[in-house]
Amino acid sequence: MRKIKDILIDNGFRFNHNLGQNFITDKNLLDKIVELSGVDENDVVVEIGTGAGTLTRAIAEKAKKVYSFEVDRALKPVLDETLSGLDKVEVIFKDVLKMKDKELLEIVGEKFKVVANIPYYITTALVMRFLEEGVHPSAITVMVQKEVADRFVAKPATEDYGAITMAISLYGDAKIDNHKYKSFFGAKAKMLKPEEVNDLIGHGIGGVCPFGINDGVTVYLDESLKRFGTVFPACGSSNSAIELSIPELEKYSNFVEWIDVCKI
Repeated sequence: MRKIKDILIDNGFRFNHNLGQNFITDKNLLDKIVELSGVDENDVVVEIGTGAGTLTRAIAEKAKKVYSFEVDRALKPVLDETLSGLDKVEVIFKDVLKMKDKELLEIVGEKFKVVANIPYYITTALVMRFLEEGVHPSAITVMVQKEVADRFVAKPATEDYGAITMAISLYGDAKIDNHKYKSFFGAKAKMLKPEEVNDLIGHGIGGVCPFGINDGVTVYLDESLKRFGTVFPACGSSNSAIELSIPELEKYSNFVEWIDVCKI
């Protein structure tokens, strides 16, 4: 393929500074983004901001399907060349931030990952759009400025800590999917009453752990736990926890089986 600079010039493309356009051309960096995203041949990927198609092409080398959204229609002749021959790529000239959930899902389906090189001015809005609204990708990998990344991982009570930091922290929490739970156990999930917890399980509220429990209590582990290298279950009191790898959790919990009854 020709150099991106030459393709842009030949098509008379001019950068729109209002859109914060910044196209990545470094092949090593493009490959690293895709590597860190964990995308493979089974994944559907939503890319936000097609740009010149450089990251799109790198994603397409690994993914099953790529839906790439772009707001600047002036890039169409550029993309006609840079993405030529890539049948698994579909470019949609729409603004994801303005699309309704139903409209987006009708295009990309329910299960997908987000990979993007996004401009500073829409970073927070875009990330929050996928964390707090009704469309939840299985993973989000974005290339952002360092100061934005610092906000993503900030510690509580620091200057960089804010709403987006909290949202990213909370996104990792899995919740019971009542439909899947009822399909597996034959009954709707129900919380124990506070006064029942200690007698039935063996620990008070806040200290419930999957080991050291009463005889006859069956332990199941949900598939959502496998996302983590280590987990921190409570170990007998509301202010104690222990770090365990997934194999250690399997060993010490005496679990019955892995099940899938949660949603992320």
